[in-house]
Amino acid sequence: MQLIGLLLPIVFAADTLNLLQRENEQLRNANSILHKQLVQLAQVSDSSDLIEADFAYNKAKIQAILDGYWAESDEAVRLALAEEIENYLKSLVEDLNLMGGFSEGIQSADLEDLIVALSSYIESTKEALEHEEFNKAYSDLKLALDRKEETLRKLQLENAKLTGKLDSVQAELEQTSQQYEHDKIKLDDVKNELDEVRKDQEARLETLKQTMKSEEQVSRTKEINDFKIIQESNDNLIAQLQDQSAEQSLKIEQLSVDKSNLIAKLRLLNNTIDRMESELQARSAQLKAAEEKFEEFRKQVEYDTNDEIKSLRNSEQALKKEAKDLQEKQIELLESITNCTKELDHLQLLKRQKDNKIKELELELSEAENRIEHAKTARSQEIEGYKQDLESSEESLNDLQRQLDDALTKIAAQNSQIRELSDSLSESEYKNKRNSPPPIEEPKERKEPKESFYEAPQDSTYYSYSSTLRGFSLPIIN
Repeated sequence: MQLIGLLLPIVFAADTLNLLQRENEQLRNANSILHKQLVQLAQVSDSSDLIEADFAYNKAKIQAILDGYWAESDEAVRLALAEEIENYLKSLVEDLNLMGGFSEGIQSADLEDLIVALSSYIESTKEALEHEEFNKAYSDLKLALDRKEETLRKLQLENAKLTGKLDSVQAELEQTSQQYEHDKIKLDDVKNELDEVRKDQEARLETLKQTMKSEEQVSRTKEINDFKIIQESNDNLIAQLQDQSAEQSLKIEQLSVDKSNLIAKLRLLNNTIDRMESELQARSAQLKAAEEKFEEFRKQVEYDTNDEIKSLRNSEQALKKEAKDLQEKQIELLESITNCTKELDHLQLLKRQKDNKIKELELELSEAENRIEHAKTARSQEIEGYKQDLESSEESLNDLQRQLDDALTKIAAQNSQIRELSDSLSESEYKNKRNSPPPIEEPKERKEPKESFYEAPQDSTYYSYSSTLRGFSLPIIN
């Protein structure tokens, strides 16, 4: 659509230029016929008043066209007006030649030099206008393609970043899962160890109940209380580990949901990249077709220009031949001028008819100027439409940029959640270390009473049982 919008001004300018050239050609032919008739009238009746009137008319038309030329800003319209000025200058040269080559301080030789310079200016302006239109359309299309390629590269870069972040999140998810499994196995081991410790303590307590009597009642009560405290601490630790396991399960589920969302966004970005690559290929094909079409158009213009130059040269030779014939006819008419007095009334009638024809030609010229104004208005409306299309394209590009910014914001929020999860795990390990109970001191040796129902064997020893509860130990009797 943008390619068509860029090529339409070129086609429209070419059509307008062709239309103006055809109208100028018609006016040129009509003016040439009129001047030939005026020349014949001058040769027949020696009517210098008609030539002076035509001379003044041509000067006034040239001045009016010059005013419109300097007030016009469109190069194509100015080019058409310059061609019209060239035609009227040629008519002015013919009038001066009939008037002796000089009138009102103007020489025909100076006007001929001016016509040559004006023709050269018109040809160079045509070429510059064609090249300028093509270069502008080509540069705009190239700029649009470069922007599409830049957007595609940015999307590919964002895709790579999202892929890397997805891999890191997936790796962290796997690491969290492994840590969860490890903690679960560790919790099971702690439970088994605590069960064994509980059984040993119960067996020991039973033994103490059977063997210890009144003198050991205080010590036995203290050991029972210590055992209850240790058992409550173990129960609290198990509850904390279970709570942490549940929290880790919830976090794993949340990470799974986040992973699914990232995968969906990644697929969306991949689809967008594929679509933009297809559009880029289509735009490249359109650019290539436009370049081929413009090359054909340029060759056709060169061919038409060469044909027009040949035609103008042939017309110049024909005009020279016709001027020579007219000079011969002038001699014949001067010889037969005595026989033409009866035709004077008829020639005056012809004069009135030619005046009417001149008025008709002026009316046609006015209509041609109106058509030029209408063409300018239509072109301005076309340009406004192209500007609106360009603004809609910029709005679509801004919407795509906002979508990319939203995706980046969501990714940043997910990274923040991942960091908070890592900080939470570190804080949990730190709290576990701080909340571990201190090691229980072994009871001091006490003197056995002389009379006792139970005597500890002389070879009994105490040892510390270390578990995974970070500094927690229990005295166990072998």
